[in-house]
Amino acid sequence: MDIDCELSTSGDDMIARLAGLRPTFVLLDIHMPEKSGIDALTEMRSRGYDVPTVMMTGVERDGTRETCLSAGAVDVLAKPVDGPTIAMFFDRLGGQRSKG
Repeated sequence: MDIDCELSTSGDDMIARLAGLRPTFVLLDIHMPEKSGIDALTEMRSRGYDVPTVMMTGVERDGTRETCLSAGAVDVLAKPVDGPTIAMFFDRLGGQRSKG
């Protein structure tokens, strides 16, 4: 399976780059430099970006899942996140898998 992927170094970088992209979904880490993933998701939504967003975390605390879902995430995954899991979300959220 081939998936085109754009990487960002921070929440602010990701938000700035969204203007030029039309992603199938965003995989967003909760703990990032400059701005948490939850804050980045909240800002995405306030700017009108309604891209399905899957959050991921290496440390899930009480209330993390609920906070992410309330902010607009479609799901929350525990790291490490493997290729088949990403492919499942790609398929589920409307992506077209490349036959290559």
